[in-house]
Amino acid sequence: MFCQENEIIAVSERLSRHLERSPRDEDYNKDLHEIDKEDCLVDEFFKMSTDEIEPYTEFINEHTPYSTQHGVKGEEYKNVVVVYDDIEAAWNIYSFTKMLVPEIAGSPTEGQLDRSIRLAYVSFSRAVENLRILLFTADPEGTKNILIEKSLFHEDQVIIN
Repeated sequence: MFCQENEIIAVSERLSRHLERSPRDEDYNKDLHEIDKEDCLVDEFFKMSTDEIEPYTEFINEHTPYSTQHGVKGEEYKNVVVVYDDIEAAWNIYSFTKMLVPEIAGSPTEGQLDRSIRLAYVSFSRAVENLRILLFTADPEGTKNILIEKSLFHEDQVIIN
């Protein structure tokens, strides 16, 4: 708004609309606000402090040590942390908990299993020295026991927080 008021930049009609409206009060709900998603994203952006904008831009432009599993194919890194979060995931074409512990999470579809195995291979094989896997699961204790029973991990390799 400062730049607009002082005519430092030309403000597009799209940005001007967001500057003129009041921020939305309600939390974003995909089912209720899909058409208003842009408003919600812009409101979150406007909440950012100025010292958060540059790191955010660097992240968006892929100038960070973080990447998606799809974006690292063929690359190698000394240390890798893989995060699997089927609980909050917005997709259903993968299921890493169903792949690893179907006894708890249920059986994956054939497609889920195939895609999950291939993506797990890509993410696990990026590590040259150290691999850490963070798995969000509804039953951490049961998951730990099954992973150890299947000899996928040793007791001292699984930590529950």
